[in-house]
Amino acid sequence: MELTARIGKELLAHNQKLETTVNALENELKEANEKITQLNHEVLKKTELIQVLTNDVDESSSEAGTPTGLRGINLEMLQRKVSCLEDENKQLRSEFAKLVCDADNSEEQEARLVKDIAAQLGILSYILFLYSNVFTCNAFFIFHIT
Repeated sequence: MELTARIGKELLAHNQKLETTVNALENELKEANEKITQLNHEVLKKTELIQVLTNDVDESSSEAGTPTGLRGINLEMLQRKVSCLEDENKQLRSEFAKLVCDADNSEEQEARLVKDIAAQLGILSYILFLYSNVFTCNAFFIFHIT
C-alpha cells in the first residue's frame, strides 16, 4: 500500500514537472512566433525601402539637368545603402529561418511531453483503480468478519 501511494505521489510530482515544462515551452513558442512576426514586418519594410531607393536611383539617373559628378556620388551612395540593406535583409531572413526551426522543434518537444503526460496519467488512473479495488475488498472482508 505504501509503495503504491509513494509511486502515485512520484507520478503526480513528475506530471507537475512535465506540465511546468510544457507551459514554459508554450511561452517560448509564443515568443518565437511574435519574434517571427516582427522580423517579417521588418523584412517587408526594408524590402519596400530597397524598392523605393532603387526606383529613386533609376529616376535620378534619368534626370537631364543633374551634373554627372553629383549623380555618380548619389548613385554610389545609394548603391552602398542598397548593398548594406540587402546584407541586413539576408541576416534577417537567416534569423527568421532559425526561429522557424526553433519553433518547430519546440512544438515537437511539446507534443512528446503531452504524449508522455497522457501515458503517465493513464498509468496513474490504472493504479488508482487498483487501489479502489483493494480498498473495496478490504472493506468487504472487514464488514463480513465483524
